[in-house]
Amino acid sequence: MKKKLFAVIGIIAITAAVLAGCSSKDVEADAEASTEPVSQTVSVSDTTKAYESTTAAESTSKADESTTATTKKAVQTTAKAAVQTTKVTTQATTKTTTKSTTKATTTVKNVSAKDVQAQVNAYIRSKGITVDSSLNSSNSGWSGAIAGEQVDRNNGYSLRTCKSYVDSEVAELGTNVSMNCYFDGTFFYICYM
Repeated sequence: MKKKLFAVIGIIAITAAVLAGCSSKDVEADAEASTEPVSQTVSVSDTTKAYESTTAAESTSKADESTTATTKKAVQTTAKAAVQTTKVTTQATTKTTTKSTTKATTTVKNVSAKDVQAQVNAYIRSKGITVDSSLNSSNSGWSGAIAGEQVDRNNGYSLRTCKSYVDSEVAELGTNVSMNCYFDGTFFYICYM
């Protein structure tokens, strides 16, 4: 009778260990595949029925205590695994969330070519360079042919590009020159002499 009791207790312990091991592997697999918390339930009613049918009435209370302890341990292991899964899932979700920032382009309606010229010439003056309004693309050196269509003026492309050309000419020629932002009706030119 004692051998049967030990055999049944051993079977119960092995079954609980297998269930706990399987549930932790399932929890790990679910943590990788799932983004939601997972909870698992372990049933030991079949094990308890098999045990009760093979044990004597006097040893039932001892076996029940052992089964209850094993069951509690299996349930605690499952609960811990579920909590760990939730933590892993939360961390994975947090890592995959990204911030996206979009740089907005400011558009102003009806920017005139004269407005762009005035701003560029003011920029030239701020560099310590003399602005000579008589300079144009046919009587001086120039860099540019910068798009001057309405859309380019409205979204600021023409202004930014003209200022960029001014900076490159100042870097190359220095400040001992005269400059002018010239518009021929289609393109802007940064003229220098």
